[in-house]
Amino acid sequence: MRDLNWLNSTATTNTLTLGLLIATGIYCFLTYRIARENNIMAEQMRAQHAAATSPVIAVNLQIRDEVLINLRIKNSGRATARNLRISLDRDFHQFAAPEPDRNIRYFGIFQNPIPCFPPDEQLLIHLSQGWNLGTVHNDRVITPPEIKIEVAYDHAGCRHTERFEFDLAAYYHTFQDRSETSKELRKIREALEKRL
Repeated sequence: MRDLNWLNSTATTNTLTLGLLIATGIYCFLTYRIARENNIMAEQMRAQHAAATSPVIAVNLQIRDEVLINLRIKNSGRATARNLRISLDRDFHQFAAPEPDRNIRYFGIFQNPIPCFPPDEQLLIHLSQGWNLGTVHNDRVITPPEIKIEVAYDHAGCRHTERFEFDLAAYYHTFQDRSETSKELRKIREALEKRL
């Protein structure tokens, strides 16, 4: 019986209570840290999911048929871009033609919103041949060496805006050398078209 008296002592009870209080405090602190790290990871996962399932509007230049410079606008994301607006910062006359109706800045694509631009959809706009870049007409450059494109679209209740700048001077007097495989494929296609 005497050995059990130490359990009833106030000092022993206070010591055990203090130890339990410290253990509980450590447990609460560690639980808080784990919860905070889980929240950070969950936020990162939400951001990754949003990025993986959102539209990605890419604007780039392409050289076609060895000399033709095109502007390509493509939704390479996994979701539809809504109310897509594309704007060009200055006049650019297609193929250096001075007529007002050849100014691509006033083409419908740059004047009117596109209500729905689904994934993998793309638009291709002929700009000019490499040798026509920098053409001057009536003391103004009608195929300017630098252009800026702005795209704005809606997705998931937010408006997104992206800007692209192109220095066309790098394309002055250029052409694209096609690979032999591409040339051979073209020959095969033409031969098949002749048979049909």
